[in-house]
Amino acid sequence: MVEQLLGVRPPVTAQQAVQRKESFTLKLVWLRDRVRQMSLTDDPKTLRQYARCYIMLLIGWYLLTDKSNNLVHIRWLPLLQDFAECRALSWGSAMLIWTY
Repeated sequence: MVEQLLGVRPPVTAQQAVQRKESFTLKLVWLRDRVRQMSLTDDPKTLRQYARCYIMLLIGWYLLTDKSNNLVHIRWLPLLQDFAECRALSWGSAMLIWTY
């Protein structure tokens, strides 16, 4: 799913393979580097992949942070599959629930 929606498979270390929790997370540094390496393109599919990377960065760093502060859970990624449906979701309610 990550490869399909973000366009590339994140690197997996041996430590991550052993730790189950990290197998369902993406490193924010990896997402940041992916966005920074974005090439100039007008391909809609590639632009959507980069937009998803950027939104996942926003979710992990600012909106729905966790204790690690360097990982974002992939549970949010399927919500970004279709941007038309994504904008209809109640993100404000989700942030309030996550915060409290």
